[in-house]
Amino acid sequence: MSQIQQEFKDLLTTMVIQEPILGMIVKSVRVILRKDTNTSYTDGKKIVINPEFFSMIKPKEKLVVLFHEAMHIARLDPIRLMRYNTQKSPIIAKLYNILADAKINDAIENEILGVKIENGITCRMVEEIFRISIDDCRQKSVEELIDMILKRFKESDISQKLNGLTIELDIVPTSSDTNEGDRKCDVQGEYVVLNNGDPDIINAGPEELKKKILKILM
Repeated sequence: MSQIQQEFKDLLTTMVIQEPILGMIVKSVRVILRKDTNTSYTDGKKIVINPEFFSMIKPKEKLVVLFHEAMHIARLDPIRLMRYNTQKSPIIAKLYNILADAKINDAIENEILGVKIENGITCRMVEEIFRISIDDCRQKSVEELIDMILKRFKESDISQKLNGLTIELDIVPTSSDTNEGDRKCDVQGEYVVLNNGDPDIINAGPEELKKKILKILM
């Protein structure tokens, strides 16, 4: 076992102790180090982390990354995002990602780890950009927040506001390819597996994945 694999194992143990359900979610999906992202992302079946980014940040920041992506999976964000990628413009899909990030970062700051999010979007930023109250950001669903924003701003204005944010998007819509989990790893070049995950989750389609994640949450 390499040093980084041992470090991940220790981080996962900490997650399971602090937040058992989120820890179980990370244990259930594939976690890999790969360079097709500058930071990290998830598609609901796997968590992909840039190895150079992961090696540079502190252990507490590594926990933030893992908790953040685990919460996207727990919230079914990759599955929920699918409706905006197929029915709405890419701008609204980007808005979904940013609002979901804000809600998750707010929870990490105030409920889970109690650490300040330095380089991510927060509910306070959402309030400043879109005139959405912090309470609404925390309490309403992302879909409700999008509807509120669309009533207040034209899509072109939303695009301009989003272009001013230098934040990497970290939700990829879940693929309907039931063999996607392994195939994706094969075609993306060199990678290191930190956690193999449950094959039934890795290779599930969106509906089956939803059922399996909800079962973990129950």
